[in-house]
Amino acid sequence: MLCVSAFDQGGGQTLAAFLESTRLSEFGPALAGLGATTVQDLKDMTPQDYESIGMKKLQMNRMQAALQ
Repeated sequence: MLCVSAFDQGGGQTLAAFLESTRLSEFGPALAGLGATTVQDLKDMTPQDYESIGMKKLQMNRMQAALQ
């Protein structure tokens, strides 16, 4: 798990809590390796970024739907 609290200091959901809620927590370390530290960072990533960490199409779709 990336963070103990479900919310960051600004009141937003932490990356770890977001990934857990979308059933994608297994990608936490790989996303951190790409530089993601916040949910907002995920919005800046491309499908190629997600593919590079082994995310499958269904998982990418789940991620994109949760980010909207």
